[in-house]
Amino acid sequence: MVSAIVMAGYRKEELADYQRQLSAYGEQFDPGYKAIKDLKIRYGRGVERVPLILPTLQKLDSIEAIDEIVIVGDRNQLEGKLHPWLRTSRAFKEIIEQTDPLPEEAYGTFTVGEDLPTDSIAGNAVKAYMATGAYGKREHALFMACDSPLTSREGIENFLKEIEPFLDWASVISPIISMVERPAWRKAFHRKYLFLVNDTAYDLTGRFRTWVTHRHGFRIGSYIIANPFDIDIDMANTFYSMRKLLSNAVQHRLKTFLREFGLGKVISKYSTKKLTVKELAKAIGQTLCIEKGALLIPITDVGASYDYDNTQEDRRGLEDLMDEGVVAL
Repeated sequence: MVSAIVMAGYRKEELADYQRQLSAYGEQFDPGYKAIKDLKIRYGRGVERVPLILPTLQKLDSIEAIDEIVIVGDRNQLEGKLHPWLRTSRAFKEIIEQTDPLPEEAYGTFTVGEDLPTDSIAGNAVKAYMATGAYGKREHALFMACDSPLTSREGIENFLKEIEPFLDWASVISPIISMVERPAWRKAFHRKYLFLVNDTAYDLTGRFRTWVTHRHGFRIGSYIIANPFDIDIDMANTFYSMRKLLSNAVQHRLKTFLREFGLGKVISKYSTKKLTVKELAKAIGQTLCIEKGALLIPITDVGASYDYDNTQEDRRGLEDLMDEGVVAL
């Protein structure tokens, strides 16, 4: 059985900085607490307005392999908006308040520095993980973003089955979505691909691939399986803070980090369009994992690659796709 953690936290400082960056790129920030923003979603023949996080919770709750769901975020707002679901959910366990301090036990158990903000993505992940049964068993947990309602239940179920043979030697297992060119998706979102050579055993025939270099276009998914006992938590938080790569300064910081870890080869291979899926996974393992490694598994659930980034454009994109019935919920 699997413990699921839904990440619904936020930091006011990061939101303010992100808003400034969006403004520089001419995009409009969509204010408010992202996890509970009303989103227009088609259910069967009808249309309802539901909190953004709700479709994700409903899908997790319907998966038999998941026996508990812990949410981390603004407890008061989440409880107020999700009250009906919280009462009837099969697997819901509790909501962890994002501003609560890290338990003292965390500092001697995980690679967590005293200066790690407790409401950071890594701080919230550790607090939520410690509230699960997986913590007592030192097992992996499923960490799920709250803002990707297009992620399919079937995709999550298939991924959980696929990873079972790898849990003993991989501390981090992440899906990477092999993309396809769909006009409806491209119209709604303008997201760049990560181009990699597919050297895995997974058959990606029919998926998007470049003509000359034969690299497949991938995007990072909305969830990962990870065991925090074997992860450098501080380093994970640092890399997450650079995830958007919106500025040249951030890209320079990322390259500096990789070179410090002796991974300059990753940069040069990607620049020469030769970096493979396995090579990237190895680099992630060398950077984040303490003893074991990382694994990237290509999947085809395109919906898992699209999230809501607090912009009005993203909100319209998600609602348009759901209104057109592009994805079933």
